[in-house]
Amino acid sequence: MNREKTKQIVTGAFMAALFGVLSVVNVYTGTMFDIIFIYLMTVALAYYTFKFNEKMAVLVLFTSTFILFLTGELFFTLYSFFTLPLGILYIYCIKKNIDGKWILRVYSMLKNFVVLFLLNSLLGLNTFTDAKDIYYSIVGLF
Repeated sequence: MNREKTKQIVTGAFMAALFGVLSVVNVYTGTMFDIIFIYLMTVALAYYTFKFNEKMAVLVLFTSTFILFLTGELFFTLYSFFTLPLGILYIYCIKKNIDGKWILRVYSMLKNFVVLFLLNSLLGLNTFTDAKDIYYSIVGLF
């Protein structure tokens, strides 16, 4: 195996392990930082895609999803599984000179629909009720 391929594999394994650590930290902080951690992971995966290639980034995506599944926070795992491809897709569009803003918007819209409605109903969460409760608690402060 050549040096560049070894560097890709070691960096990918490090990123997947780091994503697992972020998931454990997320569980211990009471999932307060879900969205922040997921978007940090997306930016890190976009950088990895830019530095290496899309195939290795997809491998890191699936490896990190498996590690996140092992940490036990199902919503974080599924949300990251649907969000991380945004980083790969963004860099792919840049490398291929594709105007990807509509591709990214449509994917993001579909991702949010799947996560906020389908997965929430599967996990027994109600996004509308939660948003309403948050709104009333904020209004109650003022």
